[in-house]
Amino acid sequence: MSGASLFIHLILQDLTEQLERPPKPVNFRGYLPVLDCLRGLASLWVVLFHINEMHPIILNRVMVRYGWLGVPIFFVISGYCIALALRRQQSAGVFLWRRLWRIYPPYLASIVVVLLVVGLHLFTKGANNVTILPHSVGEILATLTLLTAPATSVHTVNWVYWSLTYEVIFYFVTAISLSFGRYRLAFFIFLGIASFYPGIGKMPVLFFLGQWPLFGLGLATWYFCESQNKSTALLLVILVAAIFHEFSLSMACTATGISLLIYLCYTFQPPDFLFPRPFRYLGDISYSLYLTHVPIGCFVMDYYFNPVLMRTGMPSPLRDLIIICVCILFAAFFYTIIERPAHRFARNGVPAQIKYFFCQIFRKSQ
Repeated sequence: MSGASLFIHLILQDLTEQLERPPKPVNFRGYLPVLDCLRGLASLWVVLFHINEMHPIILNRVMVRYGWLGVPIFFVISGYCIALALRRQQSAGVFLWRRLWRIYPPYLASIVVVLLVVGLHLFTKGANNVTILPHSVGEILATLTLLTAPATSVHTVNWVYWSLTYEVIFYFVTAISLSFGRYRLAFFIFLGIASFYPGIGKMPVLFFLGQWPLFGLGLATWYFCESQNKSTALLLVILVAAIFHEFSLSMACTATGISLLIYLCYTFQPPDFLFPRPFRYLGDISYSLYLTHVPIGCFVMDYYFNPVLMRTGMPSPLRDLIIICVCILFAAFFYTIIERPAHRFARNGVPAQIKYFFCQIFRKSQ
């Protein structure tokens, strides 16, 4: 079997398994099918934005121009899902192990994809037109551990990696919240109030507070869905106010709109057929699509094939569709061989000794 045949076979096999898998019941431990659909649509929106970022005329189209709003959608959904995970997890060490194992292996594998595309450019063009590569040992370590910008001054090697640094810090902050017990909401309320402080998001250690209101809004949405009391309402109000205070109107309206949609779906539980399985599969592979669409969509498809497509007089929407389909196919392959095995290992394959060691390290650091 050739490489291309194997590639297609793996994707079709995985897609068949996903489509035949019985859907989870709505509100299963807080699970909502709308989350998968929103993740999938947000990832497509980000892809559409990035593949046109080097084409100012196309970028002026409304749906393309606002594609960057997919990132705050990811943050809100991530906050909601992390609140779900916290509900089922009492050990900060195990929580961190599972979350970091889900994010780091695909991230490191996507760096390999970036390096392969850099090699392609060096071989065909004689120059690296893709990214600024780390040079010193410190820059390499920062890149491998996601301690790049905005945590440090080290450049990311992929346009989207900046958001992953925030995501990792959010994991650590929510893990710390486990030690507050029944005062966890008070801890989140304090962070929400702190995010109002002018310029706090530019401070080296507290930079994560610059994006905390978006992530915190997802947390607050979950808590408000579960228990509509004064504390959860206060947390929700503080974070919505922080978002409208700190961010643009378009971002604030998008984030609060997503929060409201999640609340309505949680409360009224719309029928499952409103969320087709193919769209939910896009949600499953959304992280892989997010990680790989820049090197594949922007620096392979757009860089090498777009001139050919433009010469044929192909309309830009059709050109966008072709590039997006290629990105989805590659993301499905990446998800099958990298991301999904990492999820399974994080859930089932962590040896007890490693769990204990990781928990002890986290306990000593508190």
